[in-house]
Amino acid sequence: MTKPVTVLAARAAVAYAAVGILSITVWEPMAAMPGLSHDEIVAGIAAGGESHSAGATAAVVCLAPGAIAAVALAALAIAGRMRPLTATVWILGIVALGPIAYFWAGFPMGMAVADAFLIGGASRTPVPYALAAVSALAVALVVILCVADARGRLRAAAPVTE
Repeated sequence: MTKPVTVLAARAAVAYAAVGILSITVWEPMAAMPGLSHDEIVAGIAAGGESHSAGATAAVVCLAPGAIAAVALAALAIAGRMRPLTATVWILGIVALGPIAYFWAGFPMGMAVADAFLIGGASRTPVPYALAAVSALAVALVVILCVADARGRLRAAAPVTE
């Protein structure tokens, strides 16, 4: 496992968080209220007695820590303080848990839009499904990396017989 792969995994985690935050704060509300600008939606949420900023804050609070942790893990691997494989597996684990964070991050904004405009709070974009697919891929990669590492260690520890 090389350091560039760890950096790539960290970039994926940061992109995951960024896409999730944009989805929750901009794309989902605009998909829920087609024809309205983002400013009109924010004003409508406020007029309905709800808070757009609370939903945006929840999105950042729930999704940004995973991105920050991923960058920190990659930095540890680059500095040689952690095996790149270990850092990569941890980062992929963070990505794998993304749908849970996305649900908690999106709930306040979904409820604010739903209550302000008297609509259902369900997702209206394909973003959550795409993020879930990325998380499923992360789980598969964790399994593949761990099995490959275990096989390599077993092979290295096996006695040589002639």
